[in-house]
Amino acid sequence: MLTFEKLSHDGDLGSLREDWNGLVVEDDRGVHGLDVTNTYEWARAVRDLQLARHAKETIVVREQSRVVGVLSCYFDVFSNFRLRKLAPITQINGVRSGWVLQPRSADRLKSLCEHLQQDIAKWDVLVFSVVEDSESHRAVVELDSAGVFQIRELDRKRSPFIALADSIEEQYTRMDKKLAKDVQRRERKLRADGSVRLRVFVEEDETPEFLDAVVLIEQRSWKEDSGTSITQNKSQQELYTTLAPVLASRQWLAGFVLYLNDEPIAYTYGVLFNGVFQNHKTSYVQDLRDKGPGNVLRVLEIDWLCKRGIRWYDFMGGCETYKMKWGSSVYTKIKYALYNKTARGRLALLRETTKRRAESIAGRFSKQ
Repeated sequence: MLTFEKLSHDGDLGSLREDWNGLVVEDDRGVHGLDVTNTYEWARAVRDLQLARHAKETIVVREQSRVVGVLSCYFDVFSNFRLRKLAPITQINGVRSGWVLQPRSADRLKSLCEHLQQDIAKWDVLVFSVVEDSESHRAVVELDSAGVFQIRELDRKRSPFIALADSIEEQYTRMDKKLAKDVQRRERKLRADGSVRLRVFVEEDETPEFLDAVVLIEQRSWKEDSGTSITQNKSQQELYTTLAPVLASRQWLAGFVLYLNDEPIAYTYGVLFNGVFQNHKTSYVQDLRDKGPGNVLRVLEIDWLCKRGIRWYDFMGGCETYKMKWGSSVYTKIKYALYNKTARGRLALLRETTKRRAESIAGRFSKQ
């Protein structure tokens, strides 16, 4: 029998860390499994830094005394008619999101959603994301087919990943041939300018030096002028600065920095979790663009990962052309809305259904 406990105090969350993370770690299905953005550490950082003014609740699901599920969520209001949204905290800055449940089955998800409807403060729509073909996705599809809840797909986004080979030499054969030759040519050009070396930051006491290098490179990158660098986004910089030592303490951080004559010229803020490497942030010094420091760094990253038996490189984000040339495949992240039986929830469902019907009709006419 399942029981549900509501935690209202932030101080109670720490006691959940190992149980929470254990539920995430056991879903080790590569890019179709849960990632680090579903962990206690990530959720706690987002909760403390980006949701200070939002109402929040954490639901703990137990089977007898064993923790079999955690849903830490926040409340928000949006749209012209004050629609009250409920969403998992792990959706904010989330990547490969899903349900922190064991098992991730339709029956267990049904029990959780019924509890949300009956015992959680009024909300109109639950918004969440899952990766297509993951266990979390299959549970949502089965639950939707049962017709117990009104669930609608809102959006789909594809992200690229690389299935890594046993060696960098084999990886070159999977890449776009033109890119492979260009990277090798630019690496020779870069090395002609001096000493080139890679440093990988993985220890907690190394994180200040790694973060200093990140800031120096971002300030000299093309992103700085365009306003998209991490140094131009206080919220992002605060989040990743806070997370770096935390991730390192769990042996999840893999921060790569490329140096030319001991000057940092390119970096990747990476995370290693459940056998998957995630490229969260990356950039290079703009003045060295013709020597390709970003691609040179990526080859060295992949070489380092292959030697350690890592088999997945998650680029994250969109499917930009430069990512696809690395021999990338894609996974799809699907955003859903589950509508509550409140007046606003019913109205939002009606609006979404009407919108989809209109789009379908317009699509048919455009093909005629």
